[in-house]
Amino acid sequence: MTAVDVAGGIRWTYRHSHERGPQAWARDGRVAITSSTTDANPEQPGSQNRFETVVLDAESGETLWDVPTDPIQDGKDNHVSGIAFDGRRLAIFAPVNCHVFDVEEQTHVGTIPIDASWASPKLVEGMLYGGGYTLECYDWQNQTLKWETSDVGPADTPPTVTEQAVLVATRDGVGAYDRADGEERWFVPTKHRLNTSPVVQGEIVWVGDDNGVLHGINYEQGEEVIAHSVEKWDSNSIEALCAYKSSLYVGCSDVFKKYVVE
Repeated sequence: MTAVDVAGGIRWTYRHSHERGPQAWARDGRVAITSSTTDANPEQPGSQNRFETVVLDAESGETLWDVPTDPIQDGKDNHVSGIAFDGRRLAIFAPVNCHVFDVEEQTHVGTIPIDASWASPKLVEGMLYGGGYTLECYDWQNQTLKWETSDVGPADTPPTVTEQAVLVATRDGVGAYDRADGEERWFVPTKHRLNTSPVVQGEIVWVGDDNGVLHGINYEQGEEVIAHSVEKWDSNSIEALCAYKSSLYVGCSDVFKKYVVE
């Protein structure tokens, strides 16, 4: 992983030792990075995938903590699928558990059982939101499940959390669920698979599908108000989406483009 100054030039480089990754989160002057390799031999009992997770100083790149792998490698948790980091707490996701570490104390503080189908999680104000076929909310400081929805359909991207709602893009559509108890507020089906997390811009919730269509949904009513087809690129699938002020930034595999929202 390399830190680059926005004015140009490399500030520091951290060389991870494994082929997959890295995944990284930056918060409160720290960067948490995980990477892994898939060299376990199924014909050789006891062989395992290898991984590493480190916490670095965001300014200098100095290693602040080499997170121990022992708590994660017990049982079936022999590789890492993702991380979440809020500056103090670090969650490491393995096949059947979420392992929580306190970065300040450099300790393993708990384990939360999760479904193996979890997509990348979202950590907001001490609550962990995520899931695969269901949406779940965990109080990760107490390692307790706060609420769980019924089947919402498979989600491949992290949810988006607002002050009142948790927004989830599934393969079948986008839904809004009450942040306090998980009750469904609305669900808008889409014809094509959604590949991006919902992006909230004012009163509109944006998602992109694999047919090159941007869907704009009213945040309060849950009604689709805009459907905009992007130019036909080499790959029509919208894979990345973010917003800044009045612009949307839309990415496919071959191009990343800025849109001005009228």
